[in-house]
Amino acid sequence: MIMIFKFLLLISLLFPLLILADPIADPDADFNTDKSEHHIAPQSIDGASVVSATQVVEMVSTNKKSVLIDSRYVADRKQGYIQGSIALPNTQTNCNILKKHISDKAHPVIFYCNGVSCKRSEAAVKIALGCGYRQVFWFRGGLDEWIINKFPYVKE
Repeated sequence: MIMIFKFLLLISLLFPLLILADPIADPDADFNTDKSEHHIAPQSIDGASVVSATQVVEMVSTNKKSVLIDSRYVADRKQGYIQGSIALPNTQTNCNILKKHISDKAHPVIFYCNGVSCKRSEAAVKIALGCGYRQVFWFRGGLDEWIINKFPYVKE
C-alpha cells in the first residue's frame, strides 16, 4: 500500500512536468518553427557584399544592369516595396528562376526583404551565390532602412 501511495505521489508530482514538456498536450502550442520576429540577420554573408540604402540608390542609378530583388512574399509588397524591384520570394528562388531575371552571372544583383529580422533575403543571397552569381549584394537593412532614410517607395 505504501508503494502504491509513493507511486501515485511521484506521478502527481511529475505529471505537470510531462504536460509542459509535451507540445501535443497543449493544443495552443506554437508549432511555427520560423521565428522571424526573434531572428537577427548576421552582419555579413560570405561571398556577398552588404550594402546600405544609400548604396542601393547609387548602384541602381549608376549601373543599369543592376537587378534589385524583393525576396519577400508577394502579399508583403502591399505594405510597400522599392520601385523597380522584382518580386521573387526566397521560397521560389532557384538557379533557373534567377537566370530568367539575370542571364549574366556577372551582373550585380541586390536582394532585400523587410529588415534585419527577416530571413528571406539572407536565404536568397545564399541561393544566388550557390548558383554562381559573382556580384551578389545584400541590402541587409531592407525596407525598414529604406523607409527610415525617407526614400520613396511604392505602396499598393
